[in-house]
Amino acid sequence: MRIANEIAMSTDWLSNDLWRAHVSWVSSRWVEAIEEGQSDFDPVRWLDQIQSACYRTIIFYAKWHEGYCTFPSRFSDYCSNRDFLGECMAEVRKRGMRMMIYYSAFIDQAAGKTHPDWQVKGRDGERAKSWPVQRWPDSYCCLNSGYRDTLLGQLTELCKNYRPDGIWLDVYEPLVSENCFCPACQEKYRRQTNGGSLWDTRDNRWYQNCHTDLLREINTLVKEINPYCVIGQNTGVRHSDYDPIDDFFTREAFTAPAISLYCRSMRPLGKPFETTSRLYTSVHSWAMRSSERVLLESLAGVVHGGASSMELSPTHTGRIHAEAVSRLAEAGSYIRVIEPYLLDTRPVYDAGVFQPDWLCGGAWGTTNPPGGWTSALMERDVPHACLYPNADLAPYQLLILDDTVIPDEALAARLAEYVAQGGHLIVECGAAFNNLAEPLLKSVLGITGLGKTGGVAHYVSVADERIAVGMGEDDLIVEGEAYRIGVNTARALAYYRYELTDRNTIPDLFYNLPPSKARSNEPIITVNQYGKGSAMYIACPLTTGEIRNHRNNAAEAREYPTQLAANLARFMLGEPLLRGTTPAGVEIVVNRQAGRHVVHLLNQYISGQYLDNRPAMLKLADVPLSINEHRTGAIQHAVQISGDRKDELPIQRDGPWAEVRIAQLGVHALIVLESAPV
Repeated sequence: MRIANEIAMSTDWLSNDLWRAHVSWVSSRWVEAIEEGQSDFDPVRWLDQIQSACYRTIIFYAKWHEGYCTFPSRFSDYCSNRDFLGECMAEVRKRGMRMMIYYSAFIDQAAGKTHPDWQVKGRDGERAKSWPVQRWPDSYCCLNSGYRDTLLGQLTELCKNYRPDGIWLDVYEPLVSENCFCPACQEKYRRQTNGGSLWDTRDNRWYQNCHTDLLREINTLVKEINPYCVIGQNTGVRHSDYDPIDDFFTREAFTAPAISLYCRSMRPLGKPFETTSRLYTSVHSWAMRSSERVLLESLAGVVHGGASSMELSPTHTGRIHAEAVSRLAEAGSYIRVIEPYLLDTRPVYDAGVFQPDWLCGGAWGTTNPPGGWTSALMERDVPHACLYPNADLAPYQLLILDDTVIPDEALAARLAEYVAQGGHLIVECGAAFNNLAEPLLKSVLGITGLGKTGGVAHYVSVADERIAVGMGEDDLIVEGEAYRIGVNTARALAYYRYELTDRNTIPDLFYNLPPSKARSNEPIITVNQYGKGSAMYIACPLTTGEIRNHRNNAAEAREYPTQLAANLARFMLGEPLLRGTTPAGVEIVVNRQAGRHVVHLLNQYISGQYLDNRPAMLKLADVPLSINEHRTGAIQHAVQISGDRKDELPIQRDGPWAEVRIAQLGVHALIVLESAPV
């Protein structure tokens, strides 16, 4: 009992245990019906295997989307005869490990089928259309119906009877664009609004608020039973109202670039966070991902300061494959060895890229590569975070605002103050023009809006060669609607150059119409001094259209838009942290520890091989890393860490740049730069 009590009375592990086993045993109900299942589930063997993969924390499924409970519950008849959860928890406690309990929040096929009146209803009175009902037709239950008592009752049972270290709520969000129209919701809305009608609403804001209120109630309930039990919820989008309630953030992502972006999005929020990826290619698949990809996706979380929660799927009978454990052990042992360089770090970011409040790193989901500014900055070695509009702006030398975020008056005022105090700002396209923030932003940018061009594509003709580094002599064509502007205090860096002929008359030559010989006098990129800082405006959809639309289309991928975006960022930074000389598919993450910078290089080219799980891996030779000593202080030693081995790397200097070279880059390289104080 002493060990269990000591374990329970701490939450420091959230930040200090970066490698967690997400044991997604979703088919546990079959064990009792299958003869071999009676012996295949063995908590002692399970924990032996899990510990051998270097895990100290296990996430165990109490109830998945089918509604089957792996513990006895008085709130459901669809429960195991054997207390799988209890047996596993007892073994976890014997070993001094931790357990978080996974609980499917509102997706419960058993409950919804037994109680059709608990299901979320659409405006037509029928079952609401959402992604879960495609697989589990009756599963989507309403938090305002009788299901609420089941959810709160089962969470109470779990906390009182098992004393978990954490509650991991899955799919805790409204899955409809409008409110639920079940009788319980209609009655609750009527009471809250003194007779108002839910039918008069046209969005799901009220329903979202109901979810926030319930999460707050869950937090109170859990903390009253065990103040050290932490709570987190997994959703596909961010709900900012949840942030103060959550103890940690968790997101699912299934490629290393997506994991990295989620981490760049969560780390600035200032709480512990994790990402969940898969050992197997999908739920109920027994095709494992390659060792290299498992390691890459695990590292993509931990190098950013978060935890990696890798899904380990037992078979339906409760057997964990030895090969799966062996593959996880490779990644786990690697992470444990480099743990001293992962803990107690602070990120070093040059830029912050604003994103809408509901995004988690990018609008491209959990599997697609990134696009837009994040793609350009990641590929060109500009360390950056993904920011929400209410973020603290102080840590960043450069802020970037494209028209996925239209600032309100409050954000516009904060941006103006940020620039006036010496910060740098890039604003793209429509983000500068809206009814509320437009006057202030135009003052910061030093421009006047003259309407839209009406064209479907535009040529960018560079006037300042500092933003044309690494680009060809041809003008750059950018597709998408653009803006015409006049300059007040700003100066032009590039101008429109129009085409020789009307594009509509030669539709087959859409991409090949040449520009005129003379550029116009209409600015397309400008920069303005404002107070102690500067602000740039880009009138064409360089990242929101050109880069994002073509980045993932191999047949039409275009190099120069990405290069131009990176050039613009470096132009505004003046003293960028990194030189940008590594290959485009190598992601660099820079963290700060006492007296040193810890630099991680991740070989993201492996992500492009995700359809091929063979052990063959593209390795890179002689990879350069250049860091700005004006930013870090003089680098005294550069050491490459490889397990227990530490190799001193020679440093070559070129002006402010200190360069080291990595002889061979497989999945990951860890470079420690010992520096004198700046």
